[in-house]
Amino acid sequence: MSMQAAAMRGAPQWLRGLLSEEFFDACAVHPGERKNDKNHFCVDCAAALCRHCLPHEHAHGVLQIWKYASCFVVRVDDLRLFDCTGIQSHTVSDHEVVFLNERTARKRSASAENPCAACARPLSGHDYCSLFCKKKQGDTIVWSKLKSSDCEQYDDKDTHEAQKVGPGQEFLAPVRWLSVSAHRCLPSFPPTPQNQHRLPSGEPTADTNHRRRGLPAATAGMPRPPPPGRGSPGARRPIRDFFAAWLATLRSPLLPLLRRALSSSSSSGSWDDPLSSVAAAVEAHFQAHWSALDAAARQDPARVIAAGDWRSPLELPFLWLGDVHPSLLTSLLRTLSPSPRLLAAVDRVDRRIRAAVPAVSDRLRRAQEAFVAAEATGAADVEAFLEELKGVALEANRLRRGVLSDLVAAAGGYQAALYLEALSRFVLSMHDPEVLRRFDQCRASPGS
Repeated sequence: MSMQAAAMRGAPQWLRGLLSEEFFDACAVHPGERKNDKNHFCVDCAAALCRHCLPHEHAHGVLQIWKYASCFVVRVDDLRLFDCTGIQSHTVSDHEVVFLNERTARKRSASAENPCAACARPLSGHDYCSLFCKKKQGDTIVWSKLKSSDCEQYDDKDTHEAQKVGPGQEFLAPVRWLSVSAHRCLPSFPPTPQNQHRLPSGEPTADTNHRRRGLPAATAGMPRPPPPGRGSPGARRPIRDFFAAWLATLRSPLLPLLRRALSSSSSSGSWDDPLSSVAAAVEAHFQAHWSALDAAARQDPARVIAAGDWRSPLELPFLWLGDVHPSLLTSLLRTLSPSPRLLAAVDRVDRRIRAAVPAVSDRLRRAQEAFVAAEATGAADVEAFLEELKGVALEANRLRRGVLSDLVAAAGGYQAALYLEALSRFVLSMHDPEVLRRFDQCRASPGS
């Protein structure tokens, strides 16, 4: 395991989870159900799921895992939006598959004509025998990226066209639609004990999402509420209530746990040491916040974009299309004296932000202009306008998700945990009563 941990150092959370998960174990959420083996993987939650956990939140992408030759494999069709260049595929029951992890030790030969670049297993015209070997060799495994106009089309099986991904089509954050399968899963929302009775049957708990990531007991084993506007009848939850619970969970136990881990541990870089585990929980908590905003935007996009009444007055100058400006995430990391290597990675993320933010803002402006022009002729389509606002909100959140994931992956280990601690403190300070009191005192009175 230590060799695998070293090979996966710096890998994004979803890839670490995918290659470390023990699939086909019994699902802890559905222990009494038949056929409860975990044979799906949610890339957004970095968690394994069983068939009874599906379907759930449609914004999350899910891969189906198969077994071949006692190894875990994924169909190439399901990896269409991944960059799997150089990985050897195999045909099983008329489907092309690739191995997730390094194959067993037999038939390896360093003198073979075309060995795997990482493990020397003989291959036929390829560089790697598995996804793990590609990452181990230092190559990157990325998600393809699409134009904003294409992103929302990947909700339907018939719209998965390979030609939509090509040169000149890169955009924003990694695409969430990974498979021709319609399976989706529930995002990880923060635990709120007062809502335990509201959890619909079949929804995964923190145990499912976090068991393989070694998260601390304080953040595992508690049920998670449905996102705003979703869930069983009578369980609809206003975004204001969700955000209050989200802040409370960040304040305690997550931030104290992270501070304790920072003061008592130096991270080994693996996903199962205490510091990395708590950091992963904090990162997942922020991702859950944006998942909640996505769910709210599907119900009322105008309110989300305009910054709802759950925001403090001190937050408002830092908001862009409903939440923090992505540049704030990179600016905060720059204050931590990053190494030249990390600073170069931050510069790359900043360049992406500078290209993406105007594009998203321009999309909103075009939607507004089209609505005004149509209203002048008496032909305004409110439903189409709200649908475009929803797309803008989801696009902005995809950018934030991708930026945070890239920064945490680039920082890695102790530096990533330090960054997440600073981000948590900043967000909580926006709602600190003493800070807000000073802010109110400094604001000019109407007569001044």
